[in-house]
Amino acid sequence: ETTDKSRGVTITELVLTDTDTDAVKTDDASAVFGSEEDCVDHDTSADNARYNVADPQMNNKCAERTLAVDLTPGSYNIKVTGVDALGNEVMGNTDFTVIEAAPFELDLRPGVNFISIPGMPMDNGGDINVMLGSHPVTTVSTYDRSMELQGQNPWLRATKDAETGMFSGDITTIEPGKAYFITATASSTVEVKIQRAVVELPPTISVRQGFNAIGFWSDDYDDETLEGPNVDDYLNSIGWTVAYAYDPTPGRGWETIRRGEVDDVTFEGVKMKAGSGYLVYATYDAVLTP
Repeated sequence: ETTDKSRGVTITELVLTDTDTDAVKTDDASAVFGSEEDCVDHDTSADNARYNVADPQMNNKCAERTLAVDLTPGSYNIKVTGVDALGNEVMGNTDFTVIEAAPFELDLRPGVNFISIPGMPMDNGGDINVMLGSHPVTTVSTYDRSMELQGQNPWLRATKDAETGMFSGDITTIEPGKAYFITATASSTVEVKIQRAVVELPPTISVRQGFNAIGFWSDDYDDETLEGPNVDDYLNSIGWTVAYAYDPTPGRGWETIRRGEVDDVTFEGVKMKAGSGYLVYATYDAVLTP
């Protein structure tokens, strides 16, 4: 920042260096921050104005030019030089580390598991063969209420070929917002790399009157317990009467959740859980906005 009242600072130099290899990644400020024409929503008239590529008020074109989204895990240094209208120059630099995002871990148990994933998988990670092909899974199925209303079979299914290890059938990808019944022959942990949140419209899930197989789709959950918001809060954009979750632990099975229900121990609302699937009875057609 500058020490006088000059309004606006021009970035004259920006150097991003990979300190593990001493390779200069870029020295083009516009490649990192976007040009002034691109970032039409930022305010350079205020004192000590700064570009802020993480500001959700910025347009996507500017934010998408940020090199940070393309950096591989490692150590880096960024040096920025700026000058104001009166010729005052200031320079600063800082070291930072990019770490690989931890995958979401989906624990499968022997028997039937009722699951979902909390976000959009990275790359082709949602492909059923990529996600589940190496795991002891025999079948994957889901229920599609809209297909039943069209007079079609609402139960979609994919089966793994014992010889090739490849799935075939109605389901080719595991999608967020949907819930799936997965049959496993042994315990296994499926790792799914979830895309980071970006500036865009929130997810929506269409539901039809009757039962719907709904997944928990949100990054609002505890990393340790996987607990998210109350079921009532998560489903507050639709009309519903009852929901069912399934625990494959012997002796547990189906759990019934009703509107306004509280936990017998904590006396708090029953929590949604990342990785779990839910059968929810909707009282009318609607769009769920979790």
